[in-house]
Amino acid sequence: MIEHPAVITNITKDTIYAEILVKEACQHCVASANCTLSQAKTKNIQIPNHNPELKIGDKIIVSISVNQSSFALFFAYILPLFIVLSVLFTLINMGFSENISGIFSIICLIPYYFGLWFYHRFFAKKLTLSIKKEDEIK
Repeated sequence: MIEHPAVITNITKDTIYAEILVKEACQHCVASANCTLSQAKTKNIQIPNHNPELKIGDKIIVSISVNQSSFALFFAYILPLFIVLSVLFTLINMGFSENISGIFSIICLIPYYFGLWFYHRFFAKKLTLSIKKEDEIK
């Protein structure tokens, strides 16, 4: 399981909105105060609300299985890279210039990401985040 601590920022009837603080690997470096690479960022996520006991401000642990994260990684990064490279090399081998081939290989990602957006309900069912209160873990 991949786990991250988060804080609940808003709760609706069927959705929990949480904020994850993403910490950089160089957080404990002595030069981090003067380095622009060591900035912490926050990510806002939405999780289906199955726990009526949670309140705004509660500290939670958000987790996802390794298989589900690999599934998301494949569709978000690996498959688009394969599409870009295959279109690029195919067009270059067909005799198009590198500039035209590069532009068209990137343009091919538009329908790909539109398709991901169109099937977002499918991905929402496949990729489920689970949450636990931090109090329950200790």
